[in-house]
Amino acid sequence: MKHILLSMFTVFATAVNAQEQEQFTVGNLTYTVTSPTTVELTKLDNKVKDAVTIPEKVTSKDSKQYTVTSIGEEACKWSDAVSISVPETVDSIKKSAFSGTKLTSFSFPKKLRYIGPYAFSSTKLISVEIPATVEVISDHAFFGTNSVPTLTSVKLHEGLKEMGDGAFYFSGLTEIEIPASVTKLGKSVFLRNRSLKKIIFHEGLLHIGKGAFNDCPALAEFTLPNTLKTIDDEAFLGAKAIKTLNVPRDLETIGSCAFANTNLSTITLDADNKNFILKDGVLYTKDYKILQLAPLKGVKTYQVESTCLGIAGGAFWGSELESIQLSESLVAIGYGAFLGSQLKSINWPKHLSYIEEQAFANTQFTELTLPSSVYYIADGSFAGCKKLTKVTMPSGIMQIYAHAFHNCDRLTQFVAKGSTAPEFMSYYESYDAPFYGIASPATLIVPKGAAKSYTDAGWGEFFNIDEAAVASLTVKSVTPANESNFKKNASLSFSITFNEELQLVNTNPELQIRQDYIYSTVYIRPSGTPEWTALLDGKNTLTIFGNDSDGFVDTFTAKEGKTYYVTIPAGVVKDKTGAVNDQITILYYGPKAGSTGIGTLKSDRLSNSKVIGRYNLNGQSVNAVQKGVQILKYADGTVRKVVVK
Repeated sequence: MKHILLSMFTVFATAVNAQEQEQFTVGNLTYTVTSPTTVELTKLDNKVKDAVTIPEKVTSKDSKQYTVTSIGEEACKWSDAVSISVPETVDSIKKSAFSGTKLTSFSFPKKLRYIGPYAFSSTKLISVEIPATVEVISDHAFFGTNSVPTLTSVKLHEGLKEMGDGAFYFSGLTEIEIPASVTKLGKSVFLRNRSLKKIIFHEGLLHIGKGAFNDCPALAEFTLPNTLKTIDDEAFLGAKAIKTLNVPRDLETIGSCAFANTNLSTITLDADNKNFILKDGVLYTKDYKILQLAPLKGVKTYQVESTCLGIAGGAFWGSELESIQLSESLVAIGYGAFLGSQLKSINWPKHLSYIEEQAFANTQFTELTLPSSVYYIADGSFAGCKKLTKVTMPSGIMQIYAHAFHNCDRLTQFVAKGSTAPEFMSYYESYDAPFYGIASPATLIVPKGAAKSYTDAGWGEFFNIDEAAVASLTVKSVTPANESNFKKNASLSFSITFNEELQLVNTNPELQIRQDYIYSTVYIRPSGTPEWTALLDGKNTLTIFGNDSDGFVDTFTAKEGKTYYVTIPAGVVKDKTGAVNDQITILYYGPKAGSTGIGTLKSDRLSNSKVIGRYNLNGQSVNAVQKGVQILKYADGTVRKVVVK
């Protein structure tokens, strides 16, 4: 019996599948059966050039009658028919159904529910009215072409909820009203609507997608609704006619470059907005951590709020700003933050870690010293700076990415302070090289003895390489050793031995310890003041230790599985020729699993070990009777401050 039932089930399933796949042709139209009573239009013969009317009912060869309820994928794609009429029974128009046709008008069925991706892309439609029954207009449904856009009028009705990515890309619209029922505008939904002047938003909209109104240069008139929560990256990028902007009540997130490269001059903030604050016309997050938006016209100098940690992407893109004073707390500058601005003067905060791509492209600098706190120059960071003639690069930079100084055609001198050449990253064609299009000839000046390193790294392709009269100091060893493990209670004391005899230049250098990765913003800092003290241990060893509040070497709790990057700045010591140390970065790991973590602990008692060195606060050796504050170094590695009266 089981075998009989199984056989019957197999026969039934086969019959159903056959029915689902059954096709038949009537005239120039091919249909696929979708149910016992319905069919989908599958194909319109491409040879048809006259007007086409798709019937409501159609009869197959075996005299079965079906209702046409959908237009299938690519059913009429590239058709030359001058017009196509669709019956009121159709509730679904699928992917690319009418893509590339010559239609100039189209009447949508009143019960239509679904418009698929690319359904009417690359057509010649002039005006469309979307029925209220449609809830979603899919991605690229009315995607335009790079030629003259033809779609100049779109009427949307209440009931529509979402407009997909690129739905009206490259249209010729001058005005659009978004129904209150729409909660989300997709990515690039009105991208390159270059005639669009006015948008009418209604309360209910929650989300404006990435690039939704990007490259809409005529757009000037709109008011963002209070319900809006998110504006994604580049949403209004390049909307040149924008001069004023209201930040609505519920807005929580403004993406990178959302209003970049506009003519924004006035920003207003709803009094009930709890996420942003407006200070002197500049928009910050409520805690002043991120500078989000700034007037792009009418402001030539600006001082960033002292607690600010980052400049949002595109914040000053295309602005008239000439000079900016960044906060000392700043750690990040976003993508295109000052791109195309009039900027020619800036300070570099000591903890600045990130400068994202194209942050200073096409600015007005004439000479530039790069920050010593960053480890790489991102793609296009200073590209197109047409007035830039000289760049000085500190020794800590390790990588330079594609287009970094692309087409800086007046750049004739580049001074590299490091003895090891930074690596060129992420480019394959010469056009994408970091220094493509700079002046020719251009000169690269490197420390004495470093020419080979730069030649081997490919710098000679863009520069004539000259060596300076002075070399960099050469490191012999570091203690604790590079790539060793910290103990759990790790001492903040580091010694570097050089091949040369040393003179101390900086007694309180800004040493940095970053957790997790080399450009992290998670810092390990001593608790004392000053934070770090440098002294010479013998003729050729530099020791730098972190101070605690009690006069001892400070410690910190190192964590298993973590990595730590210790950076000692350039110029802490020199030799008799004037050669200074390069910036030095040492890699350490957290304690090994099962480590007891007993390291050098601070104590309220004197060390029992022998005193092997005495130094004043300038790092100079002193004798035991010299009055004042002395730094004692013990044989067991501990260091302590004492006062000799």
